[in-house]
Amino acid sequence: MVARISDMDTRPRRTYCVRISDKGRLTVPADVRQAAGIPDGAELVVTASGDGEVTLTTRDAVIRRIRDAVPPAPADGWPLAEWDREDAADDEQDDARDGAA
Repeated sequence: MVARISDMDTRPRRTYCVRISDKGRLTVPADVRQAAGIPDGAELVVTASGDGEVTLTTRDAVIRRIRDAVPPAPADGWPLAEWDREDAADDEQDDARDGAA
């Protein structure tokens, strides 16, 4: 099995064959950790693709990707607030129409 450090996408890749211990432990070589900027004790997210590939990504990188994928809130508020105002206006019009009938 080959472990790929996906946080290294913009850097030259280092590939090693590593062995998983009988207790399920995996050692990521020191120069790979150093090249990826992974300090001792860092949390890694392990992703299995189902085809025999396992990807290790730093927790910080996962959080960064999620934040990058979510657009920032608009300066004038979330669209839901506008929809709520429109719904309230529609309800008032419906109430006025029902009262006039």
